[in-house]
Amino acid sequence: MEHNPPDIDTRLPYRIGCPQLPALPLETEDFQTNDIDFPRWRAHDDSVRDILRKYKISAHAKPAYRFHRETPAEKHPTWLILPRIDKTENGINAWRQAARDIWNYLQRQGLNLSVEILDLQAHQGLETKPILSSEVELLKIWDDVIFRIATTVIQRGHDLKALDLVHRERRGLDASIAVIAITAKDADSNERWYTTVEALYKFLPPSLRVEVRFGINVFVKGPSKTNSNNVISLADYSATVDMGTSCGRLKFPYSGSLGGVIRLKGVGENLALTNHHVMWGGDQPHQDLKQDNGQSITPMDEVVKSKTIVAACPSDDDHEIFLETMNSERGCLIDERSREVGIRGEGHQHIKELEQQIQLRTSRIQVAKDFDRRFGWVVASSGKRWASLPEMEHPNLATRKSSEGPMVRWVLDWSLIRIANDRGFMDIVQQPGYTSPIPARRYQSITPYKHYNVAKSGRSSGWTKGIISAAKCLLNAEYTPTKQPETYPAVLSWEKIPSLGVGYSVLPREQKTPFLEPGDSGSFVLLDQHPDERAKPEVSDNKRLIVGLGFGHNNSYNISYMTSMETVVKDIEKVTGEKIEQPSYAGDAPDTKEYLGRE
Repeated sequence: MEHNPPDIDTRLPYRIGCPQLPALPLETEDFQTNDIDFPRWRAHDDSVRDILRKYKISAHAKPAYRFHRETPAEKHPTWLILPRIDKTENGINAWRQAARDIWNYLQRQGLNLSVEILDLQAHQGLETKPILSSEVELLKIWDDVIFRIATTVIQRGHDLKALDLVHRERRGLDASIAVIAITAKDADSNERWYTTVEALYKFLPPSLRVEVRFGINVFVKGPSKTNSNNVISLADYSATVDMGTSCGRLKFPYSGSLGGVIRLKGVGENLALTNHHVMWGGDQPHQDLKQDNGQSITPMDEVVKSKTIVAACPSDDDHEIFLETMNSERGCLIDERSREVGIRGEGHQHIKELEQQIQLRTSRIQVAKDFDRRFGWVVASSGKRWASLPEMEHPNLATRKSSEGPMVRWVLDWSLIRIANDRGFMDIVQQPGYTSPIPARRYQSITPYKHYNVAKSGRSSGWTKGIISAAKCLLNAEYTPTKQPETYPAVLSWEKIPSLGVGYSVLPREQKTPFLEPGDSGSFVLLDQHPDERAKPEVSDNKRLIVGLGFGHNNSYNISYMTSMETVVKDIEKVTGEKIEQPSYAGDAPDTKEYLGRE
């Protein structure tokens, strides 16, 4: 008997599904393809391939579980088919018909699997590229529609996490396409999103494509020790550390990075800057940190006076990872020694070398255990809120001038740490290819509608290069204020998108490597001049000018996020009541002359 298949999933031009599929991105876990766990699986595989051959589709095909990385328990049994896309109408129709036929076959066999036909290169990962300063018309369009898109999505009840404008393409195969990249926690609500996307297309120009992907949170809360690589060494157990070193809240999970040095005029000592969510301790709330009421933590708060929020360097998780790694290596060496003694006998040179390696691990373990990881304590923090600054104008997001000038709601995520007397923090960055560390003691302003080449040194991914997009983004700050400040322009109607603030998108120059990874939160984002400009005398001593503070990553599109250092500086001065001496202001960042996308 022929089954009546549900609607074909055609939301993306490179993906066909039957029935409706969960939104990308998805992880893949292969089925146990044997006759016990999957009876007659070879016969089913042959039948699926016969259908594919009927429609002249050459593809890898296999049964697999598909699931979101954030929700691994929710697995979707799927027959996954990975061809090279045929962009002709006949090719797409063949995909649709093949999906229906395969679904019908599986239903007749009593197999409750979805069918997903996904372009192979899209499965491996589309490239996401920034919007450049030269794309003036595209930026004007984005300026006209960004607020309307956000309002439409929010008012229809969707759980929007991020809204970006980017280019998406299959490397070497497609022309670059401008895509409105929507990240939403409810992206799997297919029917609701179908009507929402249709509503968006009614006022969007035909040159823009809408893509909706699944995501839970763009603030990088992690990694925990369960998913972290071994990223620290004995050097992290030094009294004095450099920018990008592992940090976290003492006795709390999750790790972040020490960004750089802040020196307040009235304090006269170096302080360390990282993210508020790093010192908050990830997903574990703390009532003293005022997470839900949008207040900052000031030097006058009791939580500061009592030194309650203690920073650990390295973080608790990284410390445990280091000990586990050393103990594991030591155990393997001991086992190897036992085997080798039976073969070579005591006193052999190889046995002596193994004993030296065992002693080295034993010494490292003891050093780590004895080391006092208390780095300092929080003296001020942004809390979950925004900065409303008239100086940083975004023409559409601030369309009416108040008495203070145009107001824009910028996402904040910073935390200031007073360093313990027996610890130190150097304002230098270790850059690959340079024999000496480079200081980072000055910051520059960046301007909306311009793109900038940047780099960062972080705890997880080390030194990475990126580019700040000329198109700003809207981000869910995970905070909804109870009252909107009156200084917001009435025409903007921020109350319609209460949880959203403005941020900067940073795209990686090497597409397979994120600019920020979990654990890189809190890294300083540094201007990365064109190689020809590095030799110029006027910039030779300012190669590492600070332009931002990184705080998040969007795995759905491989986009990282930052707040401008100018915004952070102004807010720290407002919260602490002190002027910042370091980093000192070095004017406007120079225009990036070209996009160094591939080096």
